[in-house]
Amino acid sequence: MMRTGAMLLANKVAVITGAAQGIGCTIAERFAEEGARVVIADMNVDTGAATVQALQEAGHDAIFSELNVADERTIKATLTRCLEAFGAVDILVNNAGINSVRRVVDLAREEWERVLAVNLTGPFLCSQIFARHMIDHRRGDCILFMSSEAGKRGEAGASAYAASKFGVLGLMECLALEMAPYGIRVNAVCPGSVDAGMHNWLLNEIALAEGTSVSELRQSLVDTIPLGRLADPREVANTFVFLASPLASFITGESINVDGGVRSG
Repeated sequence: MMRTGAMLLANKVAVITGAAQGIGCTIAERFAEEGARVVIADMNVDTGAATVQALQEAGHDAIFSELNVADERTIKATLTRCLEAFGAVDILVNNAGINSVRRVVDLAREEWERVLAVNLTGPFLCSQIFARHMIDHRRGDCILFMSSEAGKRGEAGASAYAASKFGVLGLMECLALEMAPYGIRVNAVCPGSVDAGMHNWLLNEIALAEGTSVSELRQSLVDTIPLGRLADPREVANTFVFLASPLASFITGESINVDGGVRSG
């Protein structure tokens, strides 16, 4: 059921890329709980439809739009679908992303280009198309990006992913300055280790490469986190809610770490 009382995102319209599952799905859930009408924009039609159905059954306004962030045609179609359904767009969350675990010397150019196409060119294209609409219609609250602690610190075997996430932060800072005259805020969230789909996949890949167990690898990772645990996906989603809400009305051009204190060490 929808919560009664004040909601941080009441009547706002949010498009969230890569929201069919994982952290993106959790972001969509939290936005909806705070009163937003949400567009689940994803390549995975079946999972996306199921996510929308679950949100609707919980009493929220949600629709699905098939989206490939590297395809401008589907981005424009998603904007059109959003406008037809809700009449406006206030918030864009650039969440869609993929990972890669490969040393530079072993990384094929095709894999490098695929990661950058989804993780960096995709957010650029989505932001460009949605920003133009926000400027032209003088309506829009914010554009948000999913980056990573890998966007602030390199790590062996993560060159393609880290390069894309470093790039996202540069894109975010430039766009924040460009959108400020229009009153549109632009920020990023940089999660550390999260107990969610992509991170669990990554643990499996690393464990396989290193010949160790996932449980051992997971514990060694937890041991490096000052707060002593992995993040819950809702803790990451709550940061997006905050940045999209009036509580963050004077915050722009910032990247917020959600890493349990790792960057403080």
